[in-house]
Amino acid sequence: MLRALHARTTEARRRLETTSPRLLATALLMANRADPQINESATTLMDGIRLFPLGRLYNGPTDIYPALVREWLDADPQPVMT
Repeated sequence: MLRALHARTTEARRRLETTSPRLLATALLMANRADPQINESATTLMDGIRLFPLGRLYNGPTDIYPALVREWLDADPQPVMT
């Protein structure tokens, strides 16, 4: 499954000129989706696109993603309320 998702990065770069989920989310949040033309363009661009983080998240020159994952793994699991 991860190979299939990773293979889609070429299409994402072709359509969106980025493979960064963060940049894409920022652009979508800034877009005026109330404008029908913008909404239609965004919908067309996003049709079938799947992006996922590849394990890099930079804070300046430092990749902080590994530390975040370690924190998540070390965190106490929260009880599930049913």
